[in-house]
Formats: sequence, C-alpha cells, structure tokens
Amino acid sequence: MTHRRSHAKPLKAPQSKPHESPLGFALLCLCLGILALRCTVTESPVSRLSTLSTNLHDLAYSLTLSMLLLIAAGIWAIRVLHGKTRTCKTYLELGISLFVFGGLIAAWFASDQRAALSDLLVLVAPMAMAWLLIQLLNTPAKIRLTLALIAVLGLLSAYESYNQFTTTNQETITAYEKEPAQFLEPLGVSRGTFEHFLFEHRLYSQGVRSFFTTRNSNGSFLLMAILAALALTIEGVIQYKQKHNTPAYAVAALLVTLINLNALILTKSKGALGGLTLACLGLGLLYAFGKWLRPHARMLIIICVIGLVVMTGSFIYYGQTHDTLPGGNSLLVRWQYWQATTHMITQHPWVGVGPGNFAQAYHQFKPAASPESVADPHNWVLSLLSQYGPLGMMGFVLALAWPLVTVTQWHKETTLSSMCQTTEAHDKKLYWGYTFAICTWLLLVKPMMGMIIQDTLPVIVLTCLVHTLMLCVGMLVLLSASAGQETDAKHNALPWAAPVLACCILALLAANMLDFALFEPSVLTCFWTLVACVVASQLMPTRTTCQQAPPPSPTRWSMTGMIVGVLLLCVTVGYMPLLLSTTKIYRANQAWAQNKTPQAHQLLDQAARLDWLSDAAFYQNGRMFLNEYRQSSHKDDGLLLKAKACFEKAIHRNPGAYRNYEKLTDVCSLTDPNTAVKPAQQAIELYPGNARLQVKLAMLYDQLGQLDLAKAAYQAALDIEESFQRQFKLMYPDEPQIHRLAPEYLNKAVERVGQGRT
Repeated sequence: MTHRRSHAKPLKAPQSKPHESPLGFALLCLCLGILALRCTVTESPVSRLSTLSTNLHDLAYSLTLSMLLLIAAGIWAIRVLHGKTRTCKTYLELGISLFVFGGLIAAWFASDQRAALSDLLVLVAPMAMAWLLIQLLNTPAKIRLTLALIAVLGLLSAYESYNQFTTTNQETITAYEKEPAQFLEPLGVSRGTFEHFLFEHRLYSQGVRSFFTTRNSNGSFLLMAILAALALTIEGVIQYKQKHNTPAYAVAALLVTLINLNALILTKSKGALGGLTLACLGLGLLYAFGKWLRPHARMLIIICVIGLVVMTGSFIYYGQTHDTLPGGNSLLVRWQYWQATTHMITQHPWVGVGPGNFAQAYHQFKPAASPESVADPHNWVLSLLSQYGPLGMMGFVLALAWPLVTVTQWHKETTLSSMCQTTEAHDKKLYWGYTFAICTWLLLVKPMMGMIIQDTLPVIVLTCLVHTLMLCVGMLVLLSASAGQETDAKHNALPWAAPVLACCILALLAANMLDFALFEPSVLTCFWTLVACVVASQLMPTRTTCQQAPPPSPTRWSMTGMIVGVLLLCVTVGYMPLLLSTTKIYRANQAWAQNKTPQAHQLLDQAARLDWLSDAAFYQNGRMFLNEYRQSSHKDDGLLLKAKACFEKAIHRNPGAYRNYEKLTDVCSLTDPNTAVKPAQQAIELYPGNARLQVKLAMLYDQLGQLDLAKAAYQAALDIEESFQRQFKLMYPDEPQIHRLAPEYLNKAVERVGQGRT
C-alpha cells in the first residue's frame, strides 16, 4: 500500500488558555497604572521636598502611590502563604529584606526620622512591586504588554519634550522677562542674588525635562523606553524571519525606538547618552560573540568588575591630584559632592545619616567654595552608602545581582510550558483589557492631580485626554501588530528581551554614577519594572514546576499576621500622620495668606500633634510667630516666647537641621543676646560653610562687647565669600561678579574687618 503525502495543514495541538484570576488582573492593572501615572505626572524625589506649601502635595502623592504598591504586594504574599496562587522564588526576597532592615536601622538613628521613613517607603515600594510583577508576568504576552507600555510612555515623554523644545521653554522665558516677580516671589528669591543667577541659568539653558524634574531624569527614563522598544523590535524581526508574524510588528516597534531616541538626543543628557552607548556596545558584543561569551560569562563579569575598580581608582587619583575631574563645571561640582559625601560616610560608617537625610547632613560637610547645596551626591553608590549604610547598600545590590546573573544563562530559543501557549485571540483580549484599564485609571486620577496643583480646568481636561489617547493608540497599534499570527512556543523570541533589558539595567546604573535620576520615583519604578521583566522572562520555561508548597498552618498564620502588622505600621506610622499633618499645614498656609492668623496657628498646632516625628509644623508655626512680631507695631514679647518654644520643639524632633537653630538665634537675639550665642554656634557646627551664620554670630558678639570674637567671625564670613568668588569666577569667567552673601551682611563684615570690598 502506497502512502501519499498530504498537502493539508498539520493539525495544531490544542492550546490551553492560562486562567486569569480577577485579583491578578486587578493587581497587574494597579502596578502598570501607577507606572503610567508616575511617568506622566512630575514627582520629585522625597529627599528634595521641603516644608514649602508647593511641595506638600508631592510628598503625600508619592507616599500614596507607594502604599498602594506595598499593600498590593502584601495581599499577594498572603495568598501565596495560603496556597491560593502559584508562586516562584525570585531571589529578590533576601535583597529586599536586607535593604529594609538596613533602612530601618538607619532611620532609627536619623536626625529627621519622618524624612527617613518617607524615603524608605518610597524606595522599597518599587522593589516590592518588582517581586509582585515577577509572579504576575506569567506569560510572554504580559511581558510584551509591560515593555510596550514603557515604550509608549516614552512616546508621551518624547511628545512633551518636543513641545518644551519648540514652544513651552520659550513661552516661559517670555513670560519671565515680562513679569519676573511672578516667578521669583513664590520661590522666595530676590533679584540680584546668587539664587536669582541660578534660576536664570537653569531657565535660559532650556532643558528638556518632559514630565520629570531634570533633563537627566528624562534622559534616564527615555534610555529605558528606547531599550524596551528595541527588545520588541528584535522580537518582531525574529518572528518575521521565522515566518511567525508580519513585518508590521518590527516596523512599529522600530518607529517607536527611533522617536524615543530622537527625544533622548534633545535632552542633551550626557549620562543617558553614554549609558545608551554602553548598552548598544554590550548588545553588539553579545550578538557577535554570544556563543563564546556565554560559557565564559562569570569570567567576563569578574573582568568587568576589575575594570570598574581600576577606572574608579583612576578617577579618584585624578581628582585628588587636580582637585577636579575632567569634564567641565558639572564634574567639578560632582567631585566636591563626592568628597563631602566621603567625609560624611567616614563619620557615619555603619548606618549612614538616615534615608532622606542627605540634604540636611550635607551642609555640615559641604566645601565653603561650593556654589550650591544638593539633596543627593549624584552617585547611586555613595547615595545608598551615606543614607542607608553598608547593610542597605548590600541589600540593594543583592536584589539586582540574581536577575543579572540569570542572563548569563540566556539562550535564544526557549520551549515554553503549556500554560504559556496562548492563541492570538486570547492575547488580543488581554491587550485590550489591560490597555482599557490603564487608560481608565489615568482618566480618573490625572485630573484630580491637576486640580490639586491648581491648574486651570480646561488645561487639565485637554492634557489628560491628549495623553490618554496617545497612550491608548500607541499601545493598541504596537500590541495588535505583535499578535498578528499565532506564535509557535518552540520558537518564541521573547527571551531576546532578557539580554537587552540586562544591558539597559547596567547602562542605567552606569549613567547614575553621575546623577540622582535613579532615585526619582518615576525612574525607579520603571527601573524595577524592567528588573521584573528580566526575571519573569528567565522563569518562563519553569513556571509549571516552580510552585512552592505553603508552610505549615501555625507558621502560615503567624507570617500572615506579621505581613498585616507590617502594613498596618506602614499606614499608621509612615503614611497617615504625614498625610493628615501636611493637609493641616497646607490649610494653615492658606489661612496665613488670607490674614487668618489665629486659625493658621491652630491648624499648625494640630499638625504637630498628628505627626509626632516631623519638625515641619513647629518650624512653620515659629516662623509665623516671628513674622507676626516683626510686622506688628507694638512688639508683643509674648509672640517671641511662643516662637522660641516652637523652634525648641522643632530642634527636639530634628536636632540635625541648622535652620531650626538659626531661627532660634533670630528669636533670642531680640530678647537676650546671651542666650542666642549657643544656638548660633550650633547652627555653624551644622553648616560651617555658611557666611550668613558667621555674620549673625559676629553681630551677637558685637552686642555683647566681645570685639575680638566678633572680628574673627566677620573674617570667617569674608573667607567663605572669597572662596565662593574664586570658584564662581572659575566656573563662569564671562559672568559679572555675584555675591552669595546678602549686601547688608557683606557691608557689615567688610566695615568691621577694615578691608576693601571683596
């Protein structure tokens, strides 16, 4: 009997659709929605926030999103403990636990414990989200969805960058030149001062920062968006070569990559552009020599580490020799940041100064010549060491180590488990569902944020609609193209994402050796999302075998109680006191602006009771009492006593803030100069490079008749001003002379020392 070859298409094996639980759908929507919100609404790093009313909402907003992520991770962890859902060991657990433990120890010894807890919550939330995403990204379609979201969010950032480059920046300059007071008064900046020079210097540089605080932060985010889009482009090319898809997917992803690349060039961020160059170089070497490199991956990592150590040592040697780094003004000031941070670490070697306390502690170590104070050393290693100590630093690095090590075992083709073999129709439903949920989230939340920051309603609605429509269209075009045909699981191209994203992670870490963008909540959230994608893609082949047995019943319930207790502590200690107190402070500032003084003091008293860790309400209340005394005609000494009590309470809560001692000095100098000397000296100990504090101390000595001490303090102020003048002339040789010390203080010091004007 002869057998004829059949020309009919072979029957495909039945493919099972993965069960999508409502909770898993909701949690993944929440994580991706928060990522989309953070990348389209400007959110300052916690360390850069102050007690000014314009920043109060930023801190509450950051903590609200962080608490949502922590609660989501806690809910999933409880389900895992009770065997209600499948879980895989991520190897992030040890690193996250160590980071939290180190952060809590550092927070306990921190001067500003409120800032420490806030910073810890904001930084650990994306790490917890990464652990959760690894569990939720259980199919290639979901990883593709996440990468597409980051890539399309890059398009939104590119759109905003083009808008700023072509229109917004020039409009802002024109409005400033027309009415400078409208820009300077809310910032408390006087014309002709050094702060005014810095404001104009940043304004006329026309930085393209998009939705982020700086152009470097925008550059770091666009770096991640480019490489996420590049991973999708590579997948599309491979699928097309294997005849599993049309070229539309690769073309659409490549177009997104190029648009984001153009936006990155507009930012002129040297760190981000350098990081992208390193990432492309690494990918090129991997593609060209991958077969040889994979067996020697560990040796290659050791060589890279040795090379990094040698390069770091060379930079340190150059800096010590020339008192700067090669690269112009930006690296000159960074060298000063790093020198001061090194001194800070040597004085706090075990626990650091505390999370979020760098800006406050930096004043004590800042060089007198340095032109400005900073809230971060512009180096992620020094930032973690100085604030979280070696334990926290080790936890952060360990959480990154395993995802990067797993990439050394990367292979181009991966046979996926049966649960990952999904149909085109299922993928399209998944893409539509998640895109609709994310866009709905943005439409609901973004207008509320706009109204809180008091934008005009038409601008809020129009901006929100435009951004959401762009996100929806971009997502659906990119994802629909990726689901053009059924994908054979034996030839899945998604594992190509792992080396691309690993190079992205390393490139971002390299770029942030010179910047602080990594600790901006939006950048950090996107960063840990990419880490989750790397781990999830590597775990894909073993999803069905990585189920961990739940612990015994007593252990299970005790661990559940511990998770619930930790979340309750985060809410009751870390979140609610700050949320309630900042609301009261905001209302108090409004009442003060409306001349409702008693109501303002009452609200600040309530805020101080609600948040027992923060000195913000006491500091603000003391300032109001002091201003009230200065503005009154009859000079009620009772106001000074109340102001003094407020500043003393602020010092008790935050003894490391020089501003509390300076304000206490101002109050005591109006009543008894003898009592003002000690707080003035303590302020100088915390900020020795501040010439204004030296003049205030000298004026106290003058009042007390201690002329030699007064002259020495005046001389110290002039020495500080002179060192600043030398560096300013070095950095800006073509700019006219600008004094950092206020004219009345400078003239007083020159007169008393008997020198000519510096």
